[in-house]
Amino acid sequence: PQLKAKMITKKSFGSRFFCQEQTVNGWLKVEGEEGWLLGHMQGIDGVGQAAMVVDGSDDAVMAVPDYEAQGLCCLEVVTEDVEVFSSPSREDVLLGYRRFGEYLFAQVQNFQGWVRLHGEDGWVRLHG
Repeated sequence: PQLKAKMITKKSFGSRFFCQEQTVNGWLKVEGEEGWLLGHMQGIDGVGQAAMVVDGSDDAVMAVPDYEAQGLCCLEVVTEDVEVFSSPSREDVLLGYRRFGEYLFAQVQNFQGWVRLHGEDGWVRLHG
Protein backbone atom coordinates (compact mmCIF):
# COMPACT_ATOMS: atom_id res chain seq x y z
CA PRO A 1 0.00 0.00 0.00
CA GLN A 2 1.88 3.01 -1.34
CA LEU A 3 1.29 5.68 -3.97
CA LYS A 4 4.37 4.67 -5.96
CA ALA A 5 3.09 1.10 -6.42
CA LYS A 6 1.89 -0.07 -9.83
CA MET A 7 -1.81 0.57 -10.41
CA ILE A 8 -3.70 -2.69 -10.90
CA THR A 9 -7.20 -1.38 -11.60
CA LYS A 10 -9.56 1.52 -10.90
CA LYS A 11 -12.90 1.69 -9.13
CA SER A 12 -15.69 3.66 -10.79
CA PHE A 13 -17.47 6.50 -8.98
CA GLY A 14 -20.29 5.01 -6.91
CA SER A 15 -19.01 1.43 -7.04
CA ARG A 16 -19.30 -0.62 -3.87
CA PHE A 17 -16.78 -3.08 -2.54
CA PHE A 18 -15.93 -4.87 0.68
CA CYS A 19 -12.71 -4.39 2.60
CA GLN A 20 -11.06 -6.79 5.01
CA GLU A 21 -8.22 -4.64 6.37
CA GLN A 22 -7.08 -1.03 6.57
CA THR A 23 -3.66 0.45 7.20
CA VAL A 24 -3.37 3.07 9.93
CA ASN A 25 -2.76 5.66 7.19
CA GLY A 26 -5.95 4.85 5.29
CA TRP A 27 -5.20 2.19 2.66
CA LEU A 28 -8.05 -0.32 2.23
CA LYS A 29 -7.48 -3.97 1.30
CA VAL A 30 -10.24 -4.78 -1.16
CA GLU A 31 -11.72 -8.17 -0.35
CA GLY A 32 -11.22 -10.85 -2.98
CA GLU A 33 -8.94 -8.68 -5.11
CA GLU A 34 -5.25 -8.02 -5.39
CA GLY A 35 -4.09 -4.61 -4.28
CA TRP A 36 -5.04 -1.75 -2.00
CA LEU A 37 -7.10 1.45 -2.42
CA LEU A 38 -6.38 4.73 -0.62
CA GLY A 39 -9.61 5.68 1.17
CA HIS A 40 -8.69 9.33 1.67
CA MET A 41 -6.10 11.07 -0.48
CA GLN A 42 -5.32 13.71 2.21
CA GLY A 43 -5.24 16.44 -0.46
CA ILE A 44 -2.86 14.67 -2.84
CA ASP A 45 -3.60 15.97 -6.35
CA GLY A 46 -6.40 18.04 -4.80
CA VAL A 47 -8.40 14.93 -3.84
CA GLY A 48 -9.91 14.23 -0.42
CA GLN A 49 -12.13 11.31 0.46
CA ALA A 50 -12.05 8.58 -2.19
CA ALA A 51 -14.09 5.89 -0.41
CA MET A 52 -16.60 5.95 2.41
CA VAL A 53 -18.57 3.56 4.59
CA VAL A 54 -22.10 2.98 3.28
CA ASP A 55 -25.22 3.01 5.46
CA GLY A 56 -25.60 -0.14 7.50
CA SER A 57 -21.87 -0.82 7.57
CA ASP A 58 -21.03 1.33 10.57
CA ASP A 59 -20.56 -1.53 13.06
CA ALA A 60 -16.81 -1.62 12.42
CA VAL A 61 -14.55 -1.58 15.47
CA MET A 62 -11.33 0.21 14.62
CA ALA A 63 -8.43 -0.47 16.96
CA VAL A 64 -6.67 2.66 15.65
CA PRO A 65 -9.44 5.07 14.62
CA ASP A 66 -7.25 8.09 13.91
CA TYR A 67 -5.21 8.71 10.78
CA GLU A 68 -1.50 8.00 11.36
CA ALA A 69 0.41 9.89 8.64
CA GLN A 70 3.64 7.92 9.12
CA GLY A 71 1.80 4.65 8.45
CA LEU A 72 2.87 3.03 11.71
CA CYS A 73 1.25 3.20 15.13
CA CYS A 74 2.98 2.61 18.46
CA LEU A 75 0.78 1.12 21.20
CA GLU A 76 1.62 0.35 24.82
CA VAL A 77 0.33 -2.74 26.65
CA VAL A 78 -1.62 -1.43 29.66
CA THR A 79 -2.99 -4.73 31.00
CA GLU A 80 -1.27 -7.77 32.52
CA ASP A 81 -1.00 -9.89 29.38
CA VAL A 82 -2.10 -9.42 25.78
CA GLU A 83 -2.46 -12.58 23.70
CA VAL A 84 -0.83 -12.73 20.26
CA PHE A 85 -2.56 -15.00 17.72
CA SER A 86 -1.49 -16.23 14.29
CA SER A 87 -4.58 -14.65 12.69
CA PRO A 88 -7.29 -12.24 13.87
CA SER A 89 -9.23 -14.96 15.71
CA ARG A 90 -9.11 -16.25 19.28
CA GLU A 91 -9.80 -19.68 17.80
CA ASP A 92 -6.47 -19.71 15.96
CA VAL A 93 -2.97 -20.55 17.21
CA LEU A 94 -1.82 -18.62 20.28
CA LEU A 95 1.73 -17.49 19.49
CA GLY A 96 2.52 -15.90 22.84
CA TYR A 97 1.93 -12.88 25.01
CA ARG A 98 2.99 -9.26 25.21
CA ARG A 99 3.47 -8.00 28.76
CA PHE A 100 2.46 -4.87 30.63
CA GLY A 101 4.57 -1.89 29.54
CA GLU A 102 5.74 -3.44 26.26
CA TYR A 103 5.30 -1.53 23.02
CA LEU A 104 3.51 -2.92 19.98
CA PHE A 105 3.87 -1.53 16.49
CA ALA A 106 1.00 -1.89 14.04
CA GLN A 107 0.55 -0.92 10.40
CA VAL A 108 -2.58 -2.88 9.49
CA GLN A 109 -5.89 -3.46 11.28
CA ASN A 110 -9.14 -5.21 10.49
CA PHE A 111 -12.65 -3.98 11.25
CA GLN A 112 -13.17 -6.15 14.35
CA GLY A 113 -10.66 -4.46 16.67
CA TRP A 114 -7.51 -6.43 15.74
CA VAL A 115 -4.09 -5.10 14.69
CA ARG A 116 -1.44 -7.04 12.81
CA LEU A 117 1.95 -6.62 14.45
CA HIS A 118 4.54 -4.87 12.31
CA GLY A 119 7.90 -6.57 11.84
CA GLU A 120 6.80 -9.83 13.46
CA ASP A 121 4.13 -12.48 13.12
CA GLY A 122 0.87 -12.13 14.97
CA TRP A 123 -2.36 -10.29 15.58
CA VAL A 124 -3.53 -8.64 18.82
CA ARG A 125 -7.13 -7.82 19.76
CA LEU A 126 -7.36 -4.31 21.19
CA HIS A 127 -11.13 -4.01 21.52
CA GLY A 128 -13.86 -6.47 22.37
